[in-house]
Amino acid sequence: MLFRSKLDLENNGFTLIKEFWDLKKLHRVESQLESLLKFHLSDFKLKENPTDICSYLSKHKPKAIGEIYDAISYSDSFLNLISGDLADSIRIIFDLPLHQPLYSWQHRVLIQLPKCQKRLSNWHQETFYTIPFSTKYLQCWFPLFCDSSPKNGTIWILPESHKEGFALSNVKYPEDQIMQITVDSSIVDKYQPVQISLKRGDLILFNGATIHKSGQNFSNQTRFSVVGMFHDLLNSKDRKSTRLNSS
Repeated sequence: MLFRSKLDLENNGFTLIKEFWDLKKLHRVESQLESLLKFHLSDFKLKENPTDICSYLSKHKPKAIGEIYDAISYSDSFLNLISGDLADSIRIIFDLPLHQPLYSWQHRVLIQLPKCQKRLSNWHQETFYTIPFSTKYLQCWFPLFCDSSPKNGTIWILPESHKEGFALSNVKYPEDQIMQITVDSSIVDKYQPVQISLKRGDLILFNGATIHKSGQNFSNQTRFSVVGMFHDLLNSKDRKSTRLNSS
């Protein structure tokens, strides 16, 4: 399975591994996340839970979303999830011995509210969002609670775009969105975009140079997904890109 994944990464810049996760491990993270949500919701003494707790909290207790975001990412269940089979699979793909350390960077549970565009990212490469001295790394992405689909905003990828290396990108600070480091349209237009649906338990790995973007959540329920990077720390080289325009 991982041999095929390695070929996919080399040729296409990403690989989809079906049924990668033990669903019991996902359930432990999901259960702890639910506990955090209900803890913050308990402040309101409601007779029944809202249909979407995150949407309710974002309206009536906005700071709670950030607290939940931070808390779950350092919980025991989440740290156990990203440090076991996932990390070992990355080592195998990198042809590294299992005792060699990896650098885990920005593993988080992303919380994408329904119809919300504020935290959507346009077409970008992770190379400009990660530590600058490391160019040998893989990013992971997978859903929690339910399958990811175009309706709830699953990830978009430009296959083979990793071959661009450090692509020309533009930096913008829109008022109604997070900072955007967007790959220039002249490069994006060279590739055919695909939006990849994942079942709960599936996993996507992709090269840090693979151009990708967020999908908008058109459903009525918050979408939760896990994202993060593993760097081959001992073999990283100091490479910095200057192909970045600010406008």
